[in-house]
Amino acid sequence: MIKPDSNRLIWGILFFAWSCLIILFSALPDDGLVKLGSENSDFRWDYLEHLSVFTLFSFLLLQWRNADPVRKRIYLLFISGILFASLTELSQLFIESRSFNYVDLLFNFAGLPLGIVFIQLFHKIFPRSST
Repeated sequence: MIKPDSNRLIWGILFFAWSCLIILFSALPDDGLVKLGSENSDFRWDYLEHLSVFTLFSFLLLQWRNADPVRKRIYLLFISGILFASLTELSQLFIESRSFNYVDLLFNFAGLPLGIVFIQLFHKIFPRSST
């Protein structure tokens, strides 16, 4: 059985590893990235990628900080999530062949509350894994 402190450490490592991957992929030039979606559509499939990336960001942060009071976790999630999503999107202004996209940013933001939904489902399905 994993002790609560060890469990929290594992979730923290997963959260920071995921955050580093977000930074890494946000910093890559756009040349080699696969575009999902058609050029004739206003909707690009990579918007779902942005949504899912920040849903997992939210889920991992909330699970890592599970011992904190709910209100503190929600504040931490929205403050850090909005700042992190904004900075990773704004940083693309300085990367060759990348650009700031406000729709990407909106999908990043939308992933934050979706992570709350998934963490609640996770705790209902796996109540012993919650701590």
